[in-house]
This record gives sequence, structure tokens and C-alpha cells, in this order.
Amino acid sequence: MSATKTGYAQIFSSDEAGLTHNVYIPASQKASWVSIKNSHVGNYYETMLLRAVLRLAVGDRTVAPQATIGEFSFSYTTSPDRKDIFINLISIESNTISSSKTPGVYKSKWTGDKWLTPKDASPAQSMELKHHWGDSSHVAAIPGKFDNKEDAASKMGEHIEKAYLNTHGALTGARQKGNYFSMFWTNNEFTSKQHVQTIVSLIQQAQKQNNFGAVISTGFGVLRQATT
Repeated sequence: MSATKTGYAQIFSSDEAGLTHNVYIPASQKASWVSIKNSHVGNYYETMLLRAVLRLAVGDRTVAPQATIGEFSFSYTTSPDRKDIFINLISIESNTISSSKTPGVYKSKWTGDKWLTPKDASPAQSMELKHHWGDSSHVAAIPGKFDNKEDAASKMGEHIEKAYLNTHGALTGARQKGNYFSMFWTNNEFTSKQHVQTIVSLIQQAQKQNNFGAVISTGFGVLRQATT
């Protein structure tokens, strides 16, 4: 039997397929949670937050009672029989996470005077490996520490030019309007197991492509896989 608690609203029910627990959130935050449920795709932190809550809804007891996911901080309590989960979000800003800090793969395009990834750009699911820089290969970057993805894109473009393109006489060809490189932005979360797995997966995808050679810049050096 479901418990009730003053000031809480239900967001997931044990009557739903695959779920075994009822999940409640502060009633004052219901609109924010509904927004996260409906629009989390493409937003790394909202997706991670929702996955954590769904793990609770299916009875996973390994979810930490307190956690910070990006700019979200949340904790939860349970009813004595653990059938009902009560989520408490300590912070939730503007119903979403700043797109400047959402990890993922982005395009950094040459705009005529600089390399740019717009603040409102959404992350892609994969790199577009068929895109080559003239007679060269596709270029991918993994930035070091930056305040946001916009700064990272601009600085990494310059870094790639200095570390690789200048030495290969390809700078003019690279600076064509609309040309771009792929950038995996981690939001400075360098020890994240999920980020590492994603990056490895992207590299493996690249290795499976014919006639592809990647330039991967970490901000500390450049690695180039020879074209096969």
C-alpha cells in the first residue's frame, strides 16, 4: 500500500511496467520534474539524475542516499518497507542545467575569425567521421580544463592548429568557413567512468571506419592515427 506524505507528489508509480517502488518528489518541484522527464534527452545531467531516480524505482539499493550530479544535489529517504521513495532536491536551477556545461560531442566550426561552439548547441550522439579537412582526416579534440565548452572549443581549435596543422602546412585549408572539428566536452570531470567509456567507444567507432585518421588532442599533446 502506498504511503502518503504531506508536501510530496508522486512522479513514478509501482503500477508502471518494470517499476516496483513509488517515487515522490516535493510538490513544489513537480513542474520541474515533469520537464526533466519530458526533455532530458540530450542533457547529460538531467539524464543522469533521471536514471538514478529510476534505479530507485526498480529497487536498486546501491544508489547513494546523497549525491551530486552536475549542478543537481539530491537525497532521498524511504518508508519502513522501502516501498515508497521520497526524493529531496537540494538545488535545481532554472529547471535545467546550463548548456555550457553539458558533456558530450560538439562541433566547433570555423566562423571566419575563430573556432566556435555556440552556448546553446546540443551534443551529438557520435562524430561525423566522413567529414575530412581537405586531404587530411577528421579531427577530434578532448579538452583539458576550461570554464565552459565555448572557451574550450575556441582554445582547442588554436591548439590543434599550433600542434599539428601548422607543421603539416594545412592551416589555410582548415580555416574554411563551416569547417569543423569534433570536441568531446567533459565539463572537467576527468575521472568519470562514463566519460571514459564514451570516449573509448568513440575512438573504437573511428577505428572501424575505412580511410579514416583521427587527430585527437587532449590539451597536453596530439595523437594522430594514420589513415588506413
